Amino acid sequence: MDKNYITKKVRTIKGVRVPDFLIKSYIAQTSKILYAVLLDRTLKEKNEDNRGYLYIECPIEDMASELMRSMSTIKRSLLELELGGFIRRRRSDAGKPVTIYVLY
Repeated sequence: MDKNYITKKVRTIKGVRVPDFLIKSYIAQTSKILYAVLLDRTLKEKNEDNRGYLYIECPIEDMASELMRSMSTIKRSLLELELGGFIRRRRSDAGKPVTIYVLY
């Protein structure tokens, strides 16, 4: 993979951004990256509930595949994010993905 120098002409670099407040938090690196991915998806998909809050529905298997981590690592990171007040999960019916609200 070729690397390029960043110049003034470069507008954006494809990927996700990690918010400043997250960098300074005392959570695992995988949790920080997962939060950034969840935030990015939430802002792109723009699923809105009846209160106007944006959310995503994403199977744990998809998150694990995208971040190249095990499902148990993703579950642990989701729990860490939830306990830290970074996300809120709402359980869905069996067989459906969990609804995730990304908080800031």
